Amino acid sequence: MRNILFILLLFSLCVPHNTHAQETDVSLLDQNDTDTIDKYILFKNRLVLYGDIGFISSPFFLSFKDSNSVMHELTYRVNHGIMLGIGGSYKWIAVRLSYMILSNIENSDVYGQTKYFGLQLDLPIKRVYTEFDLFRFSGYALLNASKKVPQVTSKTMLFPETSTINLNIAAYYFFNPEFEVNSMKGRSGHYKKKVTSWYLKGNFGYTGVSNHGEPIVPEVFLSSQETNRNKSNRIGALEFGALPGIAYVNRKKNWQFSGVFGLGISIQHKFYSIDDYTRTFLGVSPRIDAKINVGYNPVNWFIMLGGELDYKQINFDDLTYRNALFNIKLTGGYRFKTKNHRTTKNKIKFSN
Repeated sequence: MRNILFILLLFSLCVPHNTHAQETDVSLLDQNDTDTIDKYILFKNRLVLYGDIGFISSPFFLSFKDSNSVMHELTYRVNHGIMLGIGGSYKWIAVRLSYMILSNIENSDVYGQTKYFGLQLDLPIKRVYTEFDLFRFSGYALLNASKKVPQVTSKTMLFPETSTINLNIAAYYFFNPEFEVNSMKGRSGHYKKKVTSWYLKGNFGYTGVSNHGEPIVPEVFLSSQETNRNKSNRIGALEFGALPGIAYVNRKKNWQFSGVFGLGISIQHKFYSIDDYTRTFLGVSPRIDAKINVGYNPVNWFIMLGGELDYKQINFDDLTYRNALFNIKLTGGYRFKTKNHRTTKNKIKFSN
């Protein structure tokens, strides 16, 4: 607990606390380091540095019929931890690195121990936003085991070898020319007025779950004669698709809030493996994409609370795997004037 309080205190010290009226009510902007458009402001020549703290989770759900044709639904989750991210941007370059600073903060006897690996890269350029995400979690706990699994009396069942992986490469195109992604994210810019835009997201990726050669479904549900996909030790799918959606951003004084929501389908090349035997299929699957961001965002600094959800699903006739990857994080940063753009000439004035 003391480690958590220390991290929160350290993060709070990194966030500027000066809320002088010059920033919140009236701002003087240098024309040399700022693009001021009708709907948004982009600090094109400022060096933006920020840190974020939060958590990420990747629960998954199995639905299947046992040998007696009884339907079961099981929920698996990780032992959560606290993540720290450090990032920056300058002109069109943006980089962010994140790592788990406190892992397995929950009771390991109940939720086991989870290993985490994550990598995120993004490149926002005007109305186009590309992103690369790779996440892997290893070590899961089955919830409500005493109610869901016969002959089990404990609250959970631990599966230390069970792992999930999600790889996603995506590109968003926003149809409204007044929609600028950097300003929507609130780091290297911010909005002045309400803007909405339809968008189209194209994606390519992989999702799946494995149990290191052992069946993913608990053994108690499997009969010795059973040879169907319930004995799968690996389930996965390569997928590509398109998601139409809508994006919204607004600003009241120095408070900015934005969100995107998309719903579509992906074409999947899906498979399941039982020992050395693998069967593949073609199919389609629903996809949900949702992001929300809200916070205080004056000229020189920002602090934003954001969340993301990426829902994926793999369906077979009597076995369904669903995964809901989501994260919540608090981000704080500062926009530094660079040496070559600290002139105070040609200032323009605006009010929020």
